[in-house]
Amino acid sequence: MLTNSDWSFITEYFPKNETDNYIVFYDSPATDPICFDKASGEIYLFSHDPVRKGKVYKDFNDFLLDEIIHLQVLFLEVDFGSREAEIEYKASLLNGENIDFDFRYMRLGGR
Repeated sequence: MLTNSDWSFITEYFPKNETDNYIVFYDSPATDPICFDKASGEIYLFSHDPVRKGKVYKDFNDFLLDEIIHLQVLFLEVDFGSREAEIEYKASLLNGENIDFDFRYMRLGGR
């Protein structure tokens, strides 16, 4: 659980009754926790810089699909031509209610 994690900013800035609802399953490129919301299955990112929480994927399937796309880009199997085209494509494919797209791209580098 996020409550029992080693990230000191979590206990400093987020109340325990809130962090009890999240299970960490991944570290972002900036080593911030990416978590499941136990109740909804939605994916949230907790950031230390800036300190905030945001919904970044509607579910694990979207997270996994984004990782696959990222691998395809790394292995040059997919070329979007521009960063903007990649962001636009992912925003249309990996959408959902209340997704914090700006936060996702800021903290996950478009992943």
